[in-house]
Amino acid sequence: MTNEVYVITGGSGGMGKATAELAGKKGTLLLADISQERLIWTREELAGKGITDVHLQTVDITSKEEVAALARKAAELGTLKGLVQTAGLSPTMAEPKRITEVNLVGTRLILEAFLPLATKGTSAVMIASMSAYMAPRVGPFIDVLK
Repeated sequence: MTNEVYVITGGSGGMGKATAELAGKKGTLLLADISQERLIWTREELAGKGITDVHLQTVDITSKEEVAALARKAAELGTLKGLVQTAGLSPTMAEPKRITEVNLVGTRLILEAFLPLATKGTSAVMIASMSAYMAPRVGPFIDVLK
């Protein structure tokens, strides 16, 4: 029997960690984040809750190569059962260009890399920010979106 693998990007953040606690009870976790230190802390927190089949990978989701490496690692661990994309930035965390790179381009790269791993029964959840609805209709970010 092959392992059911759950990949969580932004795996050391609030939503990622909460998702990991639930998915970690069902199968193998592969947590991805830009901070190795925070990933290690998250694995320790999960271990304290009895969730020990946890693998870590530092990933910048705006890098096609790093995302491809994450997908390869997921495939090595077993069958992709779930993909949860929680990695993202808000306007308080970065400038508009970087937010677009991470939230939009990064999500596209994740989907492209993991689609070939999906089988019947694989679920994918992409969590997005509401901040786009709070932005004014004019401003420097319009050039970034073009």
